[in-house]
Parts: sequence; structure tokens; C-alpha cells
Amino acid sequence: MADSSMAGQTVALAAILAAGTFLLYFLKHALDALRTWHDAQRRAERLVCALYAEIEANVHDMQAFLDDSLGWERAIRENNTNTSSHFGRIGHDLVYSTHLSELASLPRAVIYKVVAFYSHRERLAAMLDRLEAINHAGADQEQQIASLKQAREIAQEAVTFGKEVLYGLEVHAPMELVNAALRKPATGLRAKAA
Repeated sequence: MADSSMAGQTVALAAILAAGTFLLYFLKHALDALRTWHDAQRRAERLVCALYAEIEANVHDMQAFLDDSLGWERAIRENNTNTSSHFGRIGHDLVYSTHLSELASLPRAVIYKVVAFYSHRERLAAMLDRLEAINHAGADQEQQIASLKQAREIAQEAVTFGKEVLYGLEVHAPMELVNAALRKPATGLRAKAA
């Protein structure tokens, strides 16, 4: 009888060890999955934050273009001054272009708005390149002014849409992350504007 009692205890102990091992295995994988999910969420939040800062800088530059372009139109009308030296390459896309594959981690509405905004930005950049080429070619005033007006229309659409995108990003990113990114010392165009 002692042998059967000992065998029963051994079986019970083996069952307890097997259940404990399975429980530890399950907990480890559950914690790994939770950690992976949390890391993906943090990467997505950081991406939203970086995109927010980049899009905000783009909107600021486009608004500066809109403000400055009225003076360029007057200069063209008055004396056909070559204003092409004023047309810089508008836009920043380092974050967008280097993290394009990571956009899939963002909510669908955010992906759409971000991609559409950068499409607006590219249209404006292409129009400014065209405007610069027209100015260098010595086109007549009316052609220069028509191109400038078209660039202003594209810029206005882009600024309006950019503000919508920023709002959409604010909805999907914790504001403390966005605010932390914006409190960092300004560099580049933001520093020049200040």
C-alpha cells in the first residue's frame, strides 16, 4: 500500500510540475506578446509625433510662401523682376520618406491624411519648380503671374489640409508626446521664423 501511495504522489507531483511548466510557458508568451504590442504602440506614437512636427514645419513654410508670394506678384507686375531666387524647395519629408513602411502601424484615417498631405506638398514643390523654370526662361509677365497664382492655390489647399492632418494626428497621439516634441529647441526653418 505504501508503494501505491508513493506512486500516486509521484503522479500528482508530475501533474503539478507539468501544469506549472505549462503555466510558466503560457505566461512567458503572453508577456512577450504584450511587450511586443506595447513596443509597437510606442513606435507608432513616436512616428505620429515626428510626422506631426514635420507636417507642422511644412504648413509653416507653405504659409510663409503664401505671405511672401503677394509681394512677388507685385514685383512681376511692376518691373518683371526675376523672383526665382525667392522660390526655394518647399517641404520636409525626411520622416515621411524614411518611415513609409511604418505608416501601416497607424490608424487607417491617419494614413490616408498623411499620404494625401504629402501628395499636396509634392504638387506644390512641382509647381514651384515649374514657376522657377518659367522665370529662368524669361516668360512673359502674365504667364509668370498665372503660374504664381496656381502655386498659391495649391499652397492654400495644402495649408488647409495640413491643419486638418495636424488635428487628426492630435486625436491619435498622446498630446504629451506631441508637446514634448514641439518644446525641443527649434532648428532649421522654425528657428529662422522665430
